[in-house]
Amino acid sequence: MTYTAEQMELKAHIEAENAEHKAEMERNPGLWISMMTTDLDHWAEYDIYNVDQYQSYLYYCTAYEIISDKTSKAYARTVLAECATLAEMQEAVSFYRQP
Repeated sequence: MTYTAEQMELKAHIEAENAEHKAEMERNPGLWISMMTTDLDHWAEYDIYNVDQYQSYLYYCTAYEIISDKTSKAYARTVLAECATLAEMQEAVSFYRQP
């Protein structure tokens, strides 16, 4: 399979993140950080082809967990569906992080 330059940058980015996480785990025995797959076909199934899309996807997943923890999974999906930008997602997360 042939990949674009952006996809290869995505793979390098994930490899670098995984290396950082592995080093962090080595410095802190007992700490567990999951490794992300570098399989570009996997990410293509999610329509993720570059680093920005990958970062947005990860933020969406984090936002979903934060909001659903305070409300419900269905409501979290509704809140995030109404967010058109990353800034709007960040604002929603800030609201639901309040005590």
